[in-house]
Amino acid sequence: MCGPVVGRVDDFEEGTLEGWSSGADYRNISGGGTSGTDDKYLQLERPKPTAPYPFHIGAKNTTTWAGDYLTAGVKAIEMDIKTFSITFGPANLSLRVVLFGPGGAFSTKDPITIITDEDWQHVEFGLTRSDLVRVSGYGSIYFDPGPEIDNLTETLSNVETLLIRHDSAPEPTPIGLHPEHISATIGIDNISAVLGPAPTYDIAWTFGNMGNQSYILNSFEPNDILLGDFEIENPTLLLYLGKRYQITVIDDVNQPFEIIAKGANSEQDDILLSATPDMVGLFESDPNVGWDDNELGTVTFTLTEGLYNAMISSNKRPGYRCGVYIDNMRGNFDVCAAPITGDLNGDCIVDFSDFELFILNWMEKNIVP
Repeated sequence: MCGPVVGRVDDFEEGTLEGWSSGADYRNISGGGTSGTDDKYLQLERPKPTAPYPFHIGAKNTTTWAGDYLTAGVKAIEMDIKTFSITFGPANLSLRVVLFGPGGAFSTKDPITIITDEDWQHVEFGLTRSDLVRVSGYGSIYFDPGPEIDNLTETLSNVETLLIRHDSAPEPTPIGLHPEHISATIGIDNISAVLGPAPTYDIAWTFGNMGNQSYILNSFEPNDILLGDFEIENPTLLLYLGKRYQITVIDDVNQPFEIIAKGANSEQDDILLSATPDMVGLFESDPNVGWDDNELGTVTFTLTEGLYNAMISSNKRPGYRCGVYIDNMRGNFDVCAAPITGDLNGDCIVDFSDFELFILNWMEKNIVP
């Protein structure tokens, strides 16, 4: 499926709805848009004649805004918004966008406030990993979170619906529940895609350190799914085949990160990907791995089948290490070919002796008696 047309702007000047629809009363208004009396725009109004009571308000597009955002390079959605009036509900409109696709529905984390009775306001909704949170499907923060990761890249590569909606809750409202009810009249104009580097990872870790003795996991994304342990030095981390990873090291000068086939000792390690200056890993030129090193402590890569097979060659195991303190700062990866189940049956390739504490911690935090 192709992505949104590069350069497309829904300005409603042809007098149509440009593929947008709504549960509210929606129509093309012939004048009063961002450019003045002759500028058309999309108007949404609650209540509508067939339902004269407050309800949630929003607009969706399942045609012209469906497609592959990753290939198109869409990093944000921008538009002009005006709140003409609010007769029931909050003082101001709070907008989020939601994208629906095979990986689940993802909402922008933070709403943008549109001040009532002011002029048109230009807004931009980011579509990167740090901007979005999953709000539907197994693996979301709302329904059966479990240990399964969410699939942002799967949704962004095949967006089925783009939704703009009022949602003032501190956390995005789950799909299937109604956001705050409101009676309002709003205008939307000049909806367009902002192009730039596409979201480049599914999962991210940030490492601090304990001196030169060990890496310590400072944070991870998605932060609602347990993918590592904060309390263990050189923690064992869970990888999924086919997913893209971002790893950031706070002290990148002294502790550059390396992906290895881990041997019995550091001298037997095979360096597959390396952020160490003047060191080139065996898979850094593989286009499917897509190794990227910004030389400021952050690297990204995709765990391909070829990379995984190299990690376990010659009876070695997937691992990581510091490119300087190669003996002390070394840890393990466990790899899943598919999302794991609660009891770790299925395609998960794990060493239970190393993974036991990880699983016990996960069960303690996520299993409700």
